[in-house]
Amino acid sequence: MNPGSHEAGRLRLHVLPFEAGAHSLQQSLLTLMSFSDSAPVAYVEALQTGNLMDDPRLVAFSRTAYDLALGDALSHQESVARVRAAAEEHEHDHR
Repeated sequence: MNPGSHEAGRLRLHVLPFEAGAHSLQQSLLTLMSFSDSAPVAYVEALQTGNLMDDPRLVAFSRTAYDLALGDALSHQESVARVRAAAEEHEHDHR
């Protein structure tokens, strides 16, 4: 893979490895959204359920959980390397 071919700077990837331990975001998918003309919201999705939260306290709690997880995540470069290694391993295992 050509390293420059897929790295246009549009995605910022941070892998939170299993060895970082348990964290609150393991239970669901969290999407944080900010808008120029309205208050931020958080969308939480889990198995067969989804919840759009606009309560400022819940959005702030969600943001804090995200920030704490990001603090334990690998750097962007380390994350890209980890994903590439996993993809290569997967490709090798399926040949």
